[in-house]
Amino acid sequence: MKQNFSVNECYSFAQQLNDVNYKSLKQLLIEHYDSQLLYQVSQLIEGVSQSIGNDFGQDEELYYNLVTHIQVRLNRLQPLDVQTGLNSLLETIAEQYEELFEAVNENFSKAFNGLRLNSEDIAFIVIHFATSYEKYPVSRRRVRLLLVFSAEINSIEILENRLVKALPQNDV
Repeated sequence: MKQNFSVNECYSFAQQLNDVNYKSLKQLLIEHYDSQLLYQVSQLIEGVSQSIGNDFGQDEELYYNLVTHIQVRLNRLQPLDVQTGLNSLLETIAEQYEELFEAVNENFSKAFNGLRLNSEDIAFIVIHFATSYEKYPVSRRRVRLLLVFSAEINSIEILENRLVKALPQNDV
């Protein structure tokens, strides 16, 4: 599968690869990032969690990836709010995770004191959240499920028990 990347994407990937070393992620955070950035990323995660109704705070990898990604983006020479067109991949992400895209856009501005990113940068951040969202489906919103059967009560109980095991956080 051949994919064309914009200059911004290539530069961002190069910067991230340049910053990678073999120390633990926690050690990297302690050595290289200021407490203000760490706090702002925590605020972003908390805000998006509240907006979406999904606890992203349980995913440490999301936190570390966002710290790295946002630090690289803030250090880039290109102005943050210059609008660039989304390539087809990022456009698909923005459409598929529209609610998440809006939540990240709104909460980034809140967490980073009114700072606005362009749609392309928001889409890259959404990829991190979407990965976490797909990785931890258990923390998604509770669902109330009502089943109506015209079959025997034993069949209903078997199905109910299976659903309770598969969806422990939901009301069946």
